[in-house]
Amino acid sequence: MNAVRYKRVKEIFEAAAERSGIEREHFLDEACGEDTDLRTEVQSLLSHDESSDDFMATPALQAGLDIIMATRPSNGAGHSSRRQRIGRYTVLDELGKGGMGVVYLARQDNPKREVALKVIRPGIASPEMLRRFEYEAQLLGRLHHPGIAQIFEAGTADTGEGAQPFYAMELIQGQPLGQFLREHTLDVRQKLELMIRICDAVHHAHQKGIIHRDLKPGNILVEAEGFPKVLDFGVARAIGADDRRTISTSAGQLIGTISYMSPEQVTGGPQDLDTPSD
Repeated sequence: MNAVRYKRVKEIFEAAAERSGIEREHFLDEACGEDTDLRTEVQSLLSHDESSDDFMATPALQAGLDIIMATRPSNGAGHSSRRQRIGRYTVLDELGKGGMGVVYLARQDNPKREVALKVIRPGIASPEMLRRFEYEAQLLGRLHHPGIAQIFEAGTADTGEGAQPFYAMELIQGQPLGQFLREHTLDVRQKLELMIRICDAVHHAHQKGIIHRDLKPGNILVEAEGFPKVLDFGVARAIGADDRRTISTSAGQLIGTISYMSPEQVTGGPQDLDTPSD
């Protein structure tokens, strides 16, 4: 397996390992497409991962990892004097990653400010993923509320490995809702005030014709002052007869996090969902 192929297998594997059940299967459908060999390789790693806690120590995988580290260009995120550039942004550090994208801490050239820069993870961008990524940026552009992270710019940059879709958004310095509640002692009134702010942000999205579809503590960050920010509209759905940008969801296809889904989201068809599902 060459370094490019291994890199793609590894990235899809890492993203799939964060998922389980039907959600994992749908992700593999999108990431692997019609490349059955690629899917077989990824599923082999997933099976090995589930049967051993020391899979990265196996000689074949470690050798492949050594090839990648020797041949891949440095991304410069805090480890190189020459930092990676994406459009008008300089990458400073990695903030997190998910199945579809990586979120970086980056510095914008003009105006000078730090932003959260979300990009498609190289090597796994299927046409469906690219459509969803673009769609998320379009939805965020509709929303202007202090409780929702604001998008600044969306575009495509040439990073030397082909076109790199990205969007820059407000940098939120906060904790996931669950962690915030565990580490701060709030009385009943303070908890209700926090919940009201979250509901007001979600209500704003609903007024703009957008269902989040993946509301959960991990998608809500709370800043030090106690103000929440709703994030990650990656699987959101626009509603309304005049909306032509909605990405279709097949009947029976589960979108979101199962443990936080409403009953109608789990059992109903895509056309049955409305704002009460959130």
